[in-house]
Parts: sequence; C-alpha cells; structure tokens
Amino acid sequence: MSLYARLAWDGIRKNKRLYLPYILTCVGAVTMYYMMRELRDSPLLESMKGGGSSRMILSLGTWVIAVFSALFLDERMSAVQMVGAACILGGAAFAELYKGKKRSGAV
Repeated sequence: MSLYARLAWDGIRKNKRLYLPYILTCVGAVTMYYMMRELRDSPLLESMKGGGSSRMILSLGTWVIAVFSALFLDERMSAVQMVGAACILGGAAFAELYKGKKRSGAV
C-alpha cells in the first residue's frame, strides 16, 4: 500500500464517526436514485394501467432524490461549478428528450 493510501485509510479509520454517516448517505442516495431510474425505464411500466403517470412521478422522484442528496451531503459549489452543472444537466435533458427522433436528411 502506498504512503498516500495508507494516510487516507488511517484518516478515515481515526475519524470514522465523521466519515461513516457520510459514506452511508452516499451509498443510500445512489442506491435510491438508480432504483427509481430503473423502475422508470422498465418496459413493464408501459403495459400497466396508469404507466404514463407512474413514469412521470418516478422521473420527478429522481430529481427529488438528487436535490435532497445535495442538501444532506452538504455539497457546496462555486458559481462556475453551478454553471457547469447546469450545462451538463441541460445537455442530458436535451439528449433524453430527443433520443428517439431521427434526422431525415443526410449531412
């Protein structure tokens, strides 16, 4: 084990009262996010009665989990990081909205 890895591990081990809740919150938030996302993208949801409404609610749930994760984990970002995050999220939302549409003309 390298010196830096050993120093990091010793720091985590000595301050486990501080790091353990943070790590468990991270694991729980990621688990809930991917569970909601997998349920939202399930093909069985389309065949169910009220599947469209359920899909919309699950989509909203993923955003709620992301916001609460940021609040619980106390992430602080500068203005430049906020603009970068908005660009990334906007690009991802744009790609999700237009992923099924094909271009008709050749470039």
